[in-house]
Amino acid sequence: MLVAQHDAGVLLCLCSKNDDADVMAVFEAQPHMPLRAAHLAVRRVNWRPKSENLRSLAAELGLRDDALRGALDFEAFLDGLALEVTIAPMTADALPRAAQLTQRTNHLNVTTRRRTAAELRALWQDGALNALLISVRDRFGAYGTTGLVLFTWTADALVIHTLLVSFRALGRGVEECLPSHLGRLAERGRQRVDVPFVPTAKNRPALDLLEGVGVAFRETYGKESAFRFPTSHLVGLRRVSRRGGEWTARLRRRRRLPRPTPDAAPC
Repeated sequence: MLVAQHDAGVLLCLCSKNDDADVMAVFEAQPHMPLRAAHLAVRRVNWRPKSENLRSLAAELGLRDDALRGALDFEAFLDGLALEVTIAPMTADALPRAAQLTQRTNHLNVTTRRRTAAELRALWQDGALNALLISVRDRFGAYGTTGLVLFTWTADALVIHTLLVSFRALGRGVEECLPSHLGRLAERGRQRVDVPFVPTAKNRPALDLLEGVGVAFRETYGKESAFRFPTSHLVGLRRVSRRGGEWTARLRRRRRLPRPTPDAAPC
């Protein structure tokens, strides 16, 4: 169908949140696929907001923004979703899903440390790691468990071992509320939240998020990094949003949220 549209003179565009090299590799690896990269007039495959990419596509094609008006208001789109993000302690019955997330999540994953359910169970039951699960729903229904935070406490810091958000929840504001939540959690007597970053071929979105929270707090050790965020800095954030292709931390302008309890804490 798409090839027929192309042959009829319709300009085909590709706009996707992904790694461009991975998408192009699919075209190259599937020589018998009817749709080829050559059929695309323009493409934007990256991790920038889709609204920004659509504007860029429109500019390249010589179209006015109002031709895409319905797709460009990202904030209105998020508001319309009525998104609810809940961060709560992990329970035993959620262990298989938590382990699955460590195995499958590549993009927003600060360390990409893989763990089996048995390994995670042992660490969690022994108290070697604390675990929080992130669940999401919107007005259309529940996404289920889409994120995981594994951490420990030291005398002066909350230390992250795993922080990840599933690909299917990215771009909807889920990852934006995590920094302030971790800051409120660390208010229980800790001065910092320490987040390691181990680069892979796919986890650039995780680095973008951390740098947006505060690149000044980054320490680099060879290829790896550690972000040592002061608790006061994280608590002062309202959310971390992406504007113009860059993550920016916005200070809280509404009343300060209460500290999270051991029970579910909506973000």
